[in-house]
Amino acid sequence: MDVGVSVGIAVGIGVGVSVGTAVGMDVGVSVGTAVGMDVGVSVGTAVGMDVGASVGTAVGMDVGVSVGTAVGMDVGVSVGTAVGMDVGVSVGTAVGMDV
Repeated sequence: MDVGVSVGIAVGIGVGVSVGTAVGMDVGVSVGTAVGMDVGVSVGTAVGMDVGASVGTAVGMDVGVSVGTAVGMDVGVSVGTAVGMDVGVSVGTAVGMDV
């Protein structure tokens, strides 16, 4: 069982980090771009295009990073835990049967 737990944790962390990072980046870029464009256009219309572009870009970056990080962490932990549990049980059972 110790082998299963060790392997499960290692695989779960590896999968969780890679999946969480990929999902977080995709979500962050999408959300950041959408929010930045909306804010930039509305601010630019009221104040001017230059101000709108800089405000929209700054807001989009901040929102994209925070949303992407939060979503990536949640997805990474969920996927990593599920995969790690499955792999850990399979490896632990196989090793236990052999011993």
